[in-house]
Amino acid sequence: VPKGNPLAELYERFPHFTEVLDFVAKSLALAGCGDEGRPARIPPILLRGEPGTGKTYFAQELARVLGTEFVERDLSVTTEAFVISGMDAGWKNSKPGIVFDALVDGKTANPLICLNEVDKAAVTGNHNSPLAPMYALLEPTSAKRFADEFIPVTLDASHVIWVLTANNGPIPEPILSRLEVFDIKAPSTEECRAIAASVWKSICERTLPRGHGFPQELPESVLEHMSRTSPRIMRKALT
Repeated sequence: VPKGNPLAELYERFPHFTEVLDFVAKSLALAGCGDEGRPARIPPILLRGEPGTGKTYFAQELARVLGTEFVERDLSVTTEAFVISGMDAGWKNSKPGIVFDALVDGKTANPLICLNEVDKAAVTGNHNSPLAPMYALLEPTSAKRFADEFIPVTLDASHVIWVLTANNGPIPEPILSRLEVFDIKAPSTEECRAIAASVWKSICERTLPRGHGFPQELPESVLEHMSRTSPRIMRKALT
């Protein structure tokens, strides 16, 4: 990635996501070959791996460097499709789903929507499963004609950036076939040190108040301790 490219920062901060970043970089390069002014489309991604490897945080930071909005839902606590595609207005407490809200109320045509723990979602084949709307939304052709159940106005959802995360549970094959699957392994000791250094630099630059006085380089003792810490715990500990 050329210096100055927004993804360059993520290569440093997420060394164990290099394969994912290469894929995103190629997708953006191909999108740049098309009509100017059209929102970039990145094929849907599944980040699969053990808890604590930083999958959701990576998705959040990817949205930030791409300059788009970030929407997150945890499917382990979601049992109904209306969270994604809305509920018919005839029902009490009905409302639009997250796709409609992101496209209509959001500021970008290609928000990044992160669905966490898709392997824990209801996968029985029931049309009310939260995964049911994804069969159409993950296909560019059908996503162009997306209609929310609450307000059935056709919207073009083909440029939504989908990032799904999972541990190692089962996911329906038709969903898997629509995704670019990346197995995220726990970072090595050296990668953990690099991640800790970049996370601390980010905290100093974007989280702490101006004039905080902390040095941007972590002492060796802290780096050594962080080399044995998962990315999920690392940011909390450094903060």
